[in-house]
Amino acid sequence: MHVIVIGAGIIGMFLAYYLTRDGHTVTLVDKGSTTEKTSVYNGGLITPSSVPAPSLSLARLVSASIRQVGPIYISPRQFLKNMSWFLPVLREGIEGLGEVMMDLGVRSLKLYQDFLREESINADLTKGMITLYTNAEHAEEAARTLKGRFIDRSETYGIGFKEFEGGVLFEDELSINPVKLHNELRRKLAEMGVRIVLSNARLQSNRPRIRLTLGTGEELVGDEYVIAAGARTSELCKPLGYDPHIIPARGLATIFDTGGARITERPAIFEDYGIVAVQHNPTCFRLSSFFDIVGFRDNIRESRKRWLLDVAREHLANYSRLRFVEEGVGYRPCTPDHLPLMGKVPGYDNLYIASGHCRLGITLAPATGQIMSSLISGIGPSNVKLENFDPSRFRS
Repeated sequence: MHVIVIGAGIIGMFLAYYLTRDGHTVTLVDKGSTTEKTSVYNGGLITPSSVPAPSLSLARLVSASIRQVGPIYISPRQFLKNMSWFLPVLREGIEGLGEVMMDLGVRSLKLYQDFLREESINADLTKGMITLYTNAEHAEEAARTLKGRFIDRSETYGIGFKEFEGGVLFEDELSINPVKLHNELRRKLAEMGVRIVLSNARLQSNRPRIRLTLGTGEELVGDEYVIAAGARTSELCKPLGYDPHIIPARGLATIFDTGGARITERPAIFEDYGIVAVQHNPTCFRLSSFFDIVGFRDNIRESRKRWLLDVAREHLANYSRLRFVEEGVGYRPCTPDHLPLMGKVPGYDNLYIASGHCRLGITLAPATGQIMSSLISGIGPSNVKLENFDPSRFRS
């Protein structure tokens, strides 16, 4: 079977990997050169413990729309434009989804371990991750709830952090350099015979089937098609009369050279600030943060960047050793209930979707690829409640 995957980010590439392993011919279509490198401008964490989505109350929503300080900012214009997205977010009764996502995250972590071992991928893998808290009681509660090991103030300092009263250590979780993972996976797919086409893609409805036309006007014909286009998924789906309810949430990654200094011993999430801090190798350090719903806007105010650096300066013992290298914006494809879409697009026989992973694309990519490949192969994944990820669940 020839499967065409639209989107060659981390989700699309892992999907291509598992489809090829299952015996299918795969073509990846990617729009090519872009400043929106979501698959490389992120925290690079593979962390099932961090998958439960933070609550977004009405009070927090209003605050995030007014103040452009801190990790969350929501443009009032985007709030009004996307009311159908925000109403389910604010509705009471979305429960049990954290457990669903943690199960998916654990499945993905195991697949990462297998993948990295079998394919000998070199991507600055680090085992063990901590979440840090300015309140020790919050850390102790998180350790009990998420089954991690509580670490006290002195131990967090020994790892390279200061002014945190406690943290939680998850020994089996991983961090990875997303740039190296992206490049190594792209190289592996080429070795496996996956064809990569750099072109804009346009979908046309011919219900109950679709057609795909490239930017050159050429039609690309396959047996099945999968949309894995991340934050650009909604615009691809528009001509099909299908709304996936995916909007972009902007994040920022800032890369530093350490000059060989060891800044931290473990990757960490600053839970009170929504900041990820990772040292990938002896010279590369990464800070990432922000959940901005502002549409596709690349410019981030200098005051917000200063906030990120001020927090890092306060909490990294060796902050002075960091030297700025680059920064980049990535757009997280977010659904109202923070669950991805995985399955067949309603009304079409030959079109699937694998998108809406929000800030968890790196964490959930292998599990998504394996689940989607089994669906397309007609086998169906084991131990997965697909109704939780039904692409039709937002239809009125």
